[in-house]
Amino acid sequence: MLTLDDDTLAALLLRADAVRGLRVPVRGPETHKGRIGDAVERLVLGRQHTGKSADHPAAELKSVPVEGERVVERCKLGILSVRSNPLEKCERILFVFVEVRGQDAFVAGHALVEFQPAAWLALWRSGHLVETAAGVSGLETRGLYLTPRFFHDHGHWPR
Repeated sequence: MLTLDDDTLAALLLRADAVRGLRVPVRGPETHKGRIGDAVERLVLGRQHTGKSADHPAAELKSVPVEGERVVERCKLGILSVRSNPLEKCERILFVFVEVRGQDAFVAGHALVEFQPAAWLALWRSGHLVETAAGVSGLETRGLYLTPRFFHDHGHWPR
C-alpha cells in the first residue's frame, strides 16, 4: 500500500485504481448530501480533507453519481463566497464515479481531467458549468456545478 505522504499524481491514480469496485464506507446522517464525497476522500486518500486547498497536492477529488454509463446528478465543484472561488483548486480534477446499489455505494471508476482557466468560461457559455443553490440547509448559498451532460459531451467516463 502507498504511504499517505506520497503526493504524486501517479500515486493518486494508483490509489484510485485500487479502490475500483470497493464499497464506499458512508457515515453520517442521510440528510448530509456531501457524505458520499467525504467517504470517497477517506477511501482514496486515507483521510478526509478540509480547507480551501485541493484535496490532494496533485488533484482535487470530486465524486460523481452514476447509474451504469449515465451520470445522474450535477457534480458540485464548490460553494461560492466573497472569500472563496471553488475553481481555484480545480485545475486538475480526479472524478471518482460512484454507483449506488440498494443501500450501498460502490466506486465504478475514475477519470482525470485538467482544466485551463479559459475552459471554465467556455463551459459556462455552453451550459456545462452552472451556478445554482448549493444545497446547504437553511443558508442561501450558491455553488458551481458541472452538469451530467458535461461528462457525456466530453467523453469523461469511468476507466
